[in-house]
Amino acid sequence: MMTVAPVASAGSAADYYSNKDNYYFLGSLQSQWLGEGAKQLGLEGPVNGDDFTRVLEGKLPDGTELGKDVQGKHVHRPGHDLTFSAPKSVSLLILVGGDKALLAAHDKAVGVAAKYIEGLVSARLTQDGVTSIMPTGKMVAAAYTHDTSRNLDPQVHTHLIVANVTELEGQWKALATDYVHKAGFIETVMAHQVTLGKIYRDALKEEIEKLGHETEVVGKHGLWEIKGVPENVREEFSSRGKEIETAVGVDATLKSRDVAAKDTRQAKVDPSKMRLLERWNTQMNDMGFNMKAYQAGLTPVAPASVTDKALPDAMQAVRSAVSLLSDNKTRFTQGDLLLTALGASEQQIDIKDLRAAIGEAIKESLIVPLDKEKGVFTSQIHLLDELSIQSLAKDVLTAGKVVAFKTPDQPVPPALEKSEYAPLAILNAPAGVNRLRETVEQLVTVSQDKGRSVSVLASSLERGTSLVKSDALKDILIPRHTLREKGFGLLPHSTLIVEGAERLGLKETLILVGEAREKDAQVIFLDSAGRQGNGNALAVLSEAGVARHSLTKPAENLSVSVASISDKRDRYQAVGERFAELSGGGEPVTAVVVGKREQQALTDVIRDALQNAGKLEAAGVQVESRSPVYLDDKTRKQPESYRAGLVLEDRSDYKNPRSFVIDRVHPETRMLSLIDADGVLHQQKIRDMGADWRLFDSAQMTVAPGEQLLALAGDKSAGIKAKMRLTVTAVSDKSLTVSVGDKGKTVKLDAGRPLYATYGYVASPGGRDNDTGTVLASLNARDLNTQNVSALAASGDRAEIYTGETLQKAEEKLGRMQQNASPLTLVRRASGEEAVEPALTGLRTGLLTDAQKAVNFAVASQRTVSFSLLSIVTMAQEMHNNAGEISAEIGRQQKSGELIPLDAGARGDVTQYVARATYELEKSIIRVIETGKNTQVPLLPNADPALMAGLTAGQRQATELILGTTDQFVGVQGFAGVGKTTQLRSLKAAVETLPDGQRPQVLGLAPTHQAVKEMRGVGIEAQTLKSFLVEHQQKIAAGENPDYSRTLFVIDEMSMVGNQDTAAGYQAIQNGNGRGISVGDIDQLKSVESGAPFRLVQERSPMDVAIMKEIVRQNSSDIKAAVYDIIENKAAAALERIAEVSPSVVPREPGSAAPASSIEEIKAPPEDENGKPTVTLSPEQQRRVEMGVTGAIVEDYVGRTAQARQNTIIITQLNDDRKTINAGIHAALQARGVISQQELTIPVLERVSHARHDFNQIDKWSSGQVILQGDRYLDVVNVDTHGRLVTLRDASGRLSMMSPFELDTGQIEVFEKQNRAVAVGDELRFNKTVRPDGHLANEAYQVAAVNDNGTLVLRGAQGQKTVNPAKNQSDQHLDYAWAVTGYGAQGASRDFVIALEGTDGARGRMANKREFYINVSRAREHVQIYTDGVKDWLNQVSRPDNALATAHDALKPETERQQAKAIWAMGSPVAKTGIGRMWQRQNDLKDPSLTARIIPQTRKFPQPHLALPVYDNFGKSAGVVMYPLTPDAQGTLTPGAPRLVATDRAQGAVVRRSRNGETLLATSAADALELARQHPQSGIVLQTGEQAPSVQLIKLTKGELVAHQDPIVRAAKQVAQHIDMGNWDYSEEMSRMEAAAQDAADEERYHFPDEKAAEKEAVRQRAAEIVLSSQKTDIALENAVARGRQLEEGLRSVSLPALVGNDNETPIYHPDAVASRIDDARQREHSGVEQTRALQVRELTERAANEGKQHGHEQRVAKAAANSIEHDSARTTDKINADRQREITQERGEYAKPSGRTRHIQKER
Repeated sequence: MMTVAPVASAGSAADYYSNKDNYYFLGSLQSQWLGEGAKQLGLEGPVNGDDFTRVLEGKLPDGTELGKDVQGKHVHRPGHDLTFSAPKSVSLLILVGGDKALLAAHDKAVGVAAKYIEGLVSARLTQDGVTSIMPTGKMVAAAYTHDTSRNLDPQVHTHLIVANVTELEGQWKALATDYVHKAGFIETVMAHQVTLGKIYRDALKEEIEKLGHETEVVGKHGLWEIKGVPENVREEFSSRGKEIETAVGVDATLKSRDVAAKDTRQAKVDPSKMRLLERWNTQMNDMGFNMKAYQAGLTPVAPASVTDKALPDAMQAVRSAVSLLSDNKTRFTQGDLLLTALGASEQQIDIKDLRAAIGEAIKESLIVPLDKEKGVFTSQIHLLDELSIQSLAKDVLTAGKVVAFKTPDQPVPPALEKSEYAPLAILNAPAGVNRLRETVEQLVTVSQDKGRSVSVLASSLERGTSLVKSDALKDILIPRHTLREKGFGLLPHSTLIVEGAERLGLKETLILVGEAREKDAQVIFLDSAGRQGNGNALAVLSEAGVARHSLTKPAENLSVSVASISDKRDRYQAVGERFAELSGGGEPVTAVVVGKREQQALTDVIRDALQNAGKLEAAGVQVESRSPVYLDDKTRKQPESYRAGLVLEDRSDYKNPRSFVIDRVHPETRMLSLIDADGVLHQQKIRDMGADWRLFDSAQMTVAPGEQLLALAGDKSAGIKAKMRLTVTAVSDKSLTVSVGDKGKTVKLDAGRPLYATYGYVASPGGRDNDTGTVLASLNARDLNTQNVSALAASGDRAEIYTGETLQKAEEKLGRMQQNASPLTLVRRASGEEAVEPALTGLRTGLLTDAQKAVNFAVASQRTVSFSLLSIVTMAQEMHNNAGEISAEIGRQQKSGELIPLDAGARGDVTQYVARATYELEKSIIRVIETGKNTQVPLLPNADPALMAGLTAGQRQATELILGTTDQFVGVQGFAGVGKTTQLRSLKAAVETLPDGQRPQVLGLAPTHQAVKEMRGVGIEAQTLKSFLVEHQQKIAAGENPDYSRTLFVIDEMSMVGNQDTAAGYQAIQNGNGRGISVGDIDQLKSVESGAPFRLVQERSPMDVAIMKEIVRQNSSDIKAAVYDIIENKAAAALERIAEVSPSVVPREPGSAAPASSIEEIKAPPEDENGKPTVTLSPEQQRRVEMGVTGAIVEDYVGRTAQARQNTIIITQLNDDRKTINAGIHAALQARGVISQQELTIPVLERVSHARHDFNQIDKWSSGQVILQGDRYLDVVNVDTHGRLVTLRDASGRLSMMSPFELDTGQIEVFEKQNRAVAVGDELRFNKTVRPDGHLANEAYQVAAVNDNGTLVLRGAQGQKTVNPAKNQSDQHLDYAWAVTGYGAQGASRDFVIALEGTDGARGRMANKREFYINVSRAREHVQIYTDGVKDWLNQVSRPDNALATAHDALKPETERQQAKAIWAMGSPVAKTGIGRMWQRQNDLKDPSLTARIIPQTRKFPQPHLALPVYDNFGKSAGVVMYPLTPDAQGTLTPGAPRLVATDRAQGAVVRRSRNGETLLATSAADALELARQHPQSGIVLQTGEQAPSVQLIKLTKGELVAHQDPIVRAAKQVAQHIDMGNWDYSEEMSRMEAAAQDAADEERYHFPDEKAAEKEAVRQRAAEIVLSSQKTDIALENAVARGRQLEEGLRSVSLPALVGNDNETPIYHPDAVASRIDDARQREHSGVEQTRALQVRELTERAANEGKQHGHEQRVAKAAANSIEHDSARTTDKINADRQREITQERGEYAKPSGRTRHIQKER
């Protein structure tokens, strides 16, 4: 371990560290200078005491003197003592045993740790008034190694004295300190004390294990000792450690231990060293430990290589294992390979040798890795078989001929014509037995008619029994097992018909195709679409060119119905009752389920149902049932084929077979201990057993009259053959009377002999052949596929499928073909190459080294986006303990850019890194969103307002966004309790109003089952995101292209989804043309995986996001206000509001007192130096202190009424607190009589929380754990740390092995076994979803009954459920339901909340704003907080969260965004401040809808500022723009030069949102204010960036961008608007029009004539006439005005000089002038001058003229013409702008896509 202490005195340090009493047993002073800084000062080699003292004093060899003079005395902090202590066992072996190699290992380990410490060395640098902490990497340190502790125990330890000096930019400085931010050198060392200690221990462990020692973990943080030194010996010599433990406790933190070490330190005594050594040896001998003997038995470990003597044996074992595995598996794991290789060798082979042999096997291409980690393989045997099949098949198709030896008597059926003369053919055959038999008969007849010899290969014994019923087939059937026998062969020019060919493996297919080529025979493969064999041989044949012909659909005549029953017990009960109902009706009934255990469970249910129905007698006899365990020549030699309890029969003497029970398997000697019938023990060598030895599984079976049995083996004496159906007609103690087969032959069987039969009710899919009948199938989600439906057709003509899936899901899956990939397909997928050789080469060369794997796993396991080098090193070394290789690999990844270093910055305590893979993943998420912009047709752009009735503004905004968006992805950000459920309900209701052809399916996805449950509660079909991704990948693997074009995905709780799942989910939705709605709250729980993608897309992508912020959950106004306070980072204010609500609002039992306050602090008072309390507590206070916060919570909860308890949720920070409180509540309620006194202790499984790759480390595994892999529960029975292997045992007792370092940990879950005492009345909840059983995580139940057979009856809102945890591991995911952690509370809401908010111990790590927010927001009425210290907790919660959320934040920081957020929060709306109201009055702005805020003066900004919110090109908040408000001499507030606090992507500020549908663009603040005055209803955007605001930014204003019009056009439009309204004040408007024209003349250098009064009067009169006749011309005017309001450049776009007159010309608004401009425009258009600006106006102007002339109003003609010119010129301007934008953006890979009057910009990818 490593401890930290300051060097007290420079003067005395040298004497202490170099005192020979400290190194007596080491023989000489072990000291040396370390660090680049020391080297730069010329300090190298052994440490000279004087040099050491001067350096500590700050006096350096180059003359530099550090420090400062204080009161005439020079002061300089000397440095820091970092002490590395060797494990006690290592110290004993060095000092007592004299092991110099171990001492060298210790020194080397210290050197490794010192390198990392040097990387933390930093100094302060001040530039331009800003001080930063900069890493220097230049340490000046002296290392002294000592040999005894202060208690004179043997204790090797090295003091690494880091001097307070380093060099930065040519200047020697003191080490950086930072007490505030904890970013200085020593603060950083303290923060990483555990990590640095682990680096030392891991490096030491690596060297020690090379010397032959075996280590074992003995404490926290990976503390280890040498296993060969007994624990009692280590304890005997650890008196100093005991002193410290006595002072602070066993579980104290390292910091506490450091303090205690100083407090208990005593001066060293100087005894006689020889006497001390003699004492040590005496102690060792007294304890019986012979150290010399131990050391003599050590054998140094040499790395395995190809020259090792053991490797040939290991290679042979691996070859045998590959051969055996290839017979049954297309792909296998490294664990499979190691286990099989161990069993295949007669020699004892070390695991390390086997791993080396696997490496050689990869080089020789004996096995082919399918992943970079060497976790999964396929074999060369498979590849050769597949390639050989293809080659031979092509030869047969090319050269083979089907010869007819006679002329057929009958014509060939048309369906068989194409295959009649095909040498090889695949026929799609019916799956039903009757139809299949007819098809085979037809094929046999066709070939026999040609005079050819015909044979039929039956795929199974069961199928052979069905086919033999045909007279045409019974004499030509060949069993499938004969294929691999030596005598198998086809006759020349014969025909072989292979029934059930889909079941064939590659080897069998190769034999058949080889025979076809050699004998010129014809082979016809019948594919009934059932379960596929190993390697998908028919797909290989198809790839080789073998034609496939369709005779019929596989299950064409099968009638299928589906029933959805979520709970497995209920499902089985339904099957059992249906079986009993149909049984005895004349047609066979077969129940089907997958898996032997499930078949046994369903059999029990069916037998109970038959007995209840009176169709099976209850009384019966017990008989022994033996089921064959099939072994071939290879598996018979494998020790793992046998296990205790199985039965072996030696039939070498057929007349007198001997029977044995296996007592024990000895894999190391390859022997079996057997017990015969007389109880005599025998030893049997496995290698000596031949084919006469048969293996059986034995079980006791109750047989009653009416029982249906299935024969498993033949009995010649009784005339019984395997697979025959038996019906028991009578039973007695001595015999069974059975009816055999269809003919009903009666046979008596001896009840005292083993019965080679089993119950015949239940089979696997296709396991029973029936011509007709009913199949009752219980199928899990993974079993719902086309193959299993086809297999069901073999058992009857009617199938009733019972499943836990919803009907829609089940029907979808039943239509999906599940394809097994061939070996070559696996290789191609893994390599990305089609050609075989490049694929194999790529897989071999792409393998990761162990160091690469370790570093990659360590990086992937980081839960934060940025991480330190130290965190990677420690985790990587735990997986691959080789410090040199790990360091080299990290260096390589730094150089290659896989690890990107971040700038140290002002708080650069440790260099942080970001994985490039994370950054690229984030970019891919943003890219998908960009690609999906403007690609959709709105679902319901004009939804019925009735659908929005009762919604809050945020709920309405979210619903309107989803229904009206043209984007593929949008988001909804909502605070906790804003009614997301209500919003989803309204969304679903709106979608259901769409016509069938347009209505999408709404499918919910979520990271948690709780969120899935909530979505289902509002009628939305939902599943977990991970299950959706698995199904999506399965569809892709099956060759499908999933179509989601009619699916609207709602992804809930997005804050809990990590980068990986977000990227995969978005990509799947986009590829399937679906729509995605991301819903969540970035302030709630984060993903356990790396990344914060929901925050990323809100801040960095163009995703449109609706904000829901109106909280509706809380009934208490104080609690609601508290939630808002927490959101605004006002934790103290939130506490005050919580305290305002009295605890008395909670109903309580009589005699139960309410807490004094809603904030209860339970904390022991501080103690004085004598350990006595400084405050005297009352008896009640003392009682509460003793019970602690957990006890107080228990007391509070149980004191509430039953109804109040039902409405209370307890939320804790830690799992340990949760368990303590739950156990306390159980006991307290039991004591009160609420819970029954009669208990049942049940086994439960508690998930082991871990980082992604924790279980790639062998040290994380322990015996007794349980893993869930798929749906298989496996017990960990042994952990081999030496061989890095975990041995597992399944429910049937079969062993398997797992190699953690190569394991895909995403495929497993790990649990710890625990027990819970359960009684009637207990509240339980499931903590894991087990879908096949119908268990949903977080569903709560009350125990209604506890039965003697171990079953529990549970009742909840979902109904009643029966579970049996003692029998079924899937029922063990139970726990008490009263208290949960924050993750368990996510999505929940209750009237009352009890929250534990503390900082003591591990609670401090969980104390944060996010956790506080979740806890409080769960409550509707009252929150009761218990804490172990209010002040400490409040300080912790109030700390800002400075952790980087995304890789973009790390690599492209936008700190301005946060600065602007803080500035904005300081401000108040303009109308709510005096300065703001004054500014509004002075600027004639009375509009309250302005977005501006007034920012009060601060030290940095001494004047008040007017601030506007600024947004980027994605429409996301980018900062603020601020204008200082400075009064002039008259008191007028004048905005000064703008200050922009915004990101680089800022484009514009939103001054006001639109209320009339149009938005205007301003380029200056003055222009923005003018527009705001003149257009009080329009949205205003102020451009702040170089580029014009994007479409996304404009959308924020809720208006459409209208071009900036000149004052003349604006005045004309106002006239038109007032004419429409009929209330025009002519004189006022005419004056305004003239003034506007004059402004335009000044601004644009127009020359506008001075009108004469008469002309003005004429205009007024003309306007009056227009008003009088306005009713006749409303339509014409409205059309003209509407056209004129579309864009902004207006008249200016035509040609500015043409728009103005002079003193001698007609006024600009005169009709003649308009007509003249029209003519000019036409001339430019026809002449081709300025074609890009030519106006397409003829049609529009003529239409307006005609409309006006009809009513005699030329003025209207002029206005209509002007507006049409404006409209078309703006349209032309748009085209010019679009062309210009296209030119600009093409360089960025963008293009402009016109859409109406708006241009939508998309990224071109």
